[in-house]
Amino acid sequence: MKDQENLKYPNVLKHIQAESEALNFRMASDSLTGSFLRTLAASKPAGMFLELGTGTGMSAAWLLNGMDQKCKLISVDQDDKVISFPLHL
Repeated sequence: MKDQENLKYPNVLKHIQAESEALNFRMASDSLTGSFLRTLAASKPAGMFLELGTGTGMSAAWLLNGMDQKCKLISVDQDDKVISFPLHL
């Protein structure tokens, strides 16, 4: 199967990947996991989501890409290096 051929990536993803590499952050989600997170978020209209371990925001970008306008996402991390990452999703 060619699962990755038809993925539609969130617009901000290339920026997050570049910044993650610059920070030497190696724990970001891969594209198939991200696609799965987007699908899960899309399956819960007006849902509330909690992400523990934000990192540089890769998973958050995928979640936000699947969420509708009524959804809410709370994302937390304890690593000062990554939470100071200047990204506005």
